[in-house]
Amino acid sequence: MQFPEHDKLGKVRDRSQATGAFLEWMREEKGWVIAKLFDDEYLPIHLTTERILGEYFGIDPVRLEAEKRAMLALIRDPSMKSVDTVE
Repeated sequence: MQFPEHDKLGKVRDRSQATGAFLEWMREEKGWVIAKLFDDEYLPIHLTTERILGEYFGIDPVRLEAEKRAMLALIRDPSMKSVDTVE
């Protein structure tokens, strides 16, 4: 069985962890926020680190979760040949 979202995640893991650590430092240590310009005014964008990283690295969180569930199903019942994931 293939797990394409996990494959993508594996390829960017080091970069993703470094970027995530920077985002957490930026928020926790510096108190900085990510903002977007709307009509000449900056408004904070409230996204989780995971969501930002997913968007940046092109990893779909819904598909990733479906793959995790499929992996667990295969671990519970190794005789299964495949498990449906989100298309």
